[in-house]
Amino acid sequence: MRINEVSDLLKSLMIQMEKEYKNSFIYLKISSFLSTKGMNKLSKKFYEQYKEELSHAEQIFEFLDSMNVEIEVPQVSSMKINFTSPLELAMFYFNLEKETTDSLTEIYNLAREEDSLSEMFLKKMIEQQIHETDETYRLLDLVELSENKWYNLELIYSD
Repeated sequence: MRINEVSDLLKSLMIQMEKEYKNSFIYLKISSFLSTKGMNKLSKKFYEQYKEELSHAEQIFEFLDSMNVEIEVPQVSSMKINFTSPLELAMFYFNLEKETTDSLTEIYNLAREEDSLSEMFLKKMIEQQIHETDETYRLLDLVELSENKWYNLELIYSD
């Protein structure tokens, strides 16, 4: 039997799942944007980030499903992505991952009060998020080294 009445915690997880799906498609769009600029290494990096975010959304989906929550699958609207500089891209990436970290931390704090199973699940999600935040700092450092030039950034970027 599916749960129709869901707690604030489970509602927050559904919203987070939607954010993770949205982020995944943002990163897919960034990958395409970079590919059209001939930035194949960076394009690949953001394609991998797309898959990572998709995996996060799927993990949340599976967790909610295991809790017998009736899940609404979010719609993703089209978006335009155009960065005028590597710094603009790196700051966008940093801010998006910071928002995700803040959101997961908020949900984790709610889980600590309500449900130990959700708390354990979210702790694992936050551990994954720490790695992603580190990646944003790495890209910001590389942008500085590249003197904020696309070509230089592509040359010095490595997996």
